[in-house]
Amino acid sequence: MKHLKVFLIGVLARIVGLAKGDRWRRSMGHEDDVRHMDLEEKLFWFYKSTVRQVELPEPGSGFEERFADQNLDFAPPASFNKEASVVISAGGDLSAMELIRPDNTERLWDEVGGFLFGGTAETAPVIAVANLETPIRPGEPAVGVPAVCLAAPALNGSAAMFERFQSGGGFSYLATANNHSYDQGEAGVAETLEFLDGRGVPHSGTARNPEERDAFPILERGGVRVAFLSWTYCLNGRLLPEGKEHLANVARLNKAGVDVAPIAAQAKAARERGADFVVAVLHWSVEFEAYPTEDVADSARRIAEAGVDLILGGHPHNAQPSERLVVRDPETGREREALVVYSLGELVALNLRTRNSRLAQLVRVELSVGTEGGRRASRITRLEILPIATSYRRRRSGSQPGAPADEYRVLDLRAELATLDRGENPEGYAKREIRELRRLYALARRTMLPAAAASILAPPGVWRKR
Repeated sequence: MKHLKVFLIGVLARIVGLAKGDRWRRSMGHEDDVRHMDLEEKLFWFYKSTVRQVELPEPGSGFEERFADQNLDFAPPASFNKEASVVISAGGDLSAMELIRPDNTERLWDEVGGFLFGGTAETAPVIAVANLETPIRPGEPAVGVPAVCLAAPALNGSAAMFERFQSGGGFSYLATANNHSYDQGEAGVAETLEFLDGRGVPHSGTARNPEERDAFPILERGGVRVAFLSWTYCLNGRLLPEGKEHLANVARLNKAGVDVAPIAAQAKAARERGADFVVAVLHWSVEFEAYPTEDVADSARRIAEAGVDLILGGHPHNAQPSERLVVRDPETGREREALVVYSLGELVALNLRTRNSRLAQLVRVELSVGTEGGRRASRITRLEILPIATSYRRRRSGSQPGAPADEYRVLDLRAELATLDRGENPEGYAKREIRELRRLYALARRTMLPAAAASILAPPGVWRKR
């Protein structure tokens, strides 16, 4: 019955999509919050999630040229004397999915674990970051997103899958503010945080009390202090109980003119607590679209102006571009640079009906402190991007005796293509799978990466597990 309903709604979405023509090939600039959607927005969401994802920005935004022309080489000027650095290594959303299990993810990080968790001769220490997009209540049944889904389920992750997430070297920090934060209610918030505390993983975005909300972590590595904030644009239609707004950091980040004062207050508090940098992991932007909306881009600038140095975005189910901003520092009044990664995409998740959701990215951002012009200074000094593709494949019958029938991995996209270009095919990809990998990288070059990407692309293949 569920498959029939999906089919019928899909047919309706296709019919409306044909009637809309080119209008539904571009972003509509919606807030994308189910609490504020009209019927057309809901049909457009279903069209994007089952028929065709949107690869063009809002009409008149100029975003294709704006992001293609980005200069994301953050090499500092000669006047900056670097004294200490830390690398923020970031991936996107870690979700609970029925088809992703500990037994079919043994090679999960084999190709990208070095980039994500350190594992190189990198001189600066690494802080690995991601968004934990599922509550974890170990005493309750795990609930993942099913292969066929009509509405957002109330997720609950498993302890076993969490250990798989941490198997590549371990995330140093996990954001917990996202649209699934309140799926398991107040008990789910508390138990998730107890679970993370029990494993020594710093977190922010949800909290058991107001004091914990304001005690977001500041991690020190190699003499550099970095504060981590986490906010979400919605809770999938759920509302927090009155007087318990601390349970999740929620602001309508996709809405024009959203009040960013609460984020600004946390950024100011971070500086007062001695942070050299403020990183905000934001769950925002519009699902199944390759570009942010104009309203999201405006929110990004105002959040950067409020004192945030690095914005790491997620939620759209695919990668979106990055942007370098020059803003006025609210404390010193001097100009400084900020970086916005609008969407890292999905790190561990699976949407069978949305092919573009397989394209994502990992980033490494070097944050440095030193002196410039005789004054203490802090700068972003390097950005590296690794285009990745998430892979879910059914194994051929009898190919590996005793192995599960399916496998989920995170691929270094360019390394995989380089292997194929040499005429090698150790994974046994079918022609259609090879075409799809090439299509995804073409999409990355067209939407996610700037035209002059050579200086920021991480070398393919060097991060692969030997």
